[in-house]
Amino acid sequence: MKASITSLTSLLIIINFAICLLQYFDLIGHLSSKGYYEPQFWLYRSAGIFSGSWELSFITSVIYFIIYQNDKKKINIYLILTIIILFLAGTRGVIIPFFLSVFFLYV
Repeated sequence: MKASITSLTSLLIIINFAICLLQYFDLIGHLSSKGYYEPQFWLYRSAGIFSGSWELSFITSVIYFIIYQNDKKKINIYLILTIIILFLAGTRGVIIPFFLSVFFLYV
C-alpha cells in the first residue's frame, strides 16, 4: 500500500513539473474555476494540473513530505522538483513554510 501511494505521489510531482515548465514557457495555458486561460494571460503563474498556483504549491509540498516519510532519503530528485515547482508557482505563503519545514526536518 505504501509503495502504491509513493509511486502515485511521485508521478503527480513529475506530471506537475512537466506541465509547469510548459506553462512557464507559454506553450500551454491553464484551467481554473473561471475557465481556460490562454498562455499569454497577464496575471499568470504556473498552476500545473490544479486550478491555481496556491493549490499547486500547497499540494506539491504536502506530497513531498509523504514521499519523504516513505523513502527517508534526505535529498532526492523530488525535493529538487518540488523547489522548482514552488518557484514557478510563486506563492510566498507556501514557499517560506516549506523551507522552514525542510530545514527543521533535516537538522
